[in-house]
Amino acid sequence: MEAFVVTLVLGILAVPSVVCVLKGKWWTGILWYGLTPITPIGAVRLAKPGSWWYRNKYSDEKRMKADSRFATPVRDRMEAVAAKDKADRAAAKAIAKTAKATQSS
Repeated sequence: MEAFVVTLVLGILAVPSVVCVLKGKWWTGILWYGLTPITPIGAVRLAKPGSWWYRNKYSDEKRMKADSRFATPVRDRMEAVAAKDKADRAAAKAIAKTAKATQSS
């Protein structure tokens, strides 16, 4: 009977840990045993962008909240640079195509 109770308690305590891992909060999920009061807090807070929970459980509204919550200046800057590079490549391609068409005329 004692083994059953111990297994049941450990199983109940593991649920928030599993939710934390699915939400991309690895350290909170891994350290659940030593930080048991903190794990349920991590389980109810927003998931990190890119995590399983974020991709499969969130509506667009929740995704926008998570994106703004976990946004960093570095990530925003990297996304802006990537978008500018993409636009520059498209513009260069259009200019080359126009130049080629002008030369063949």
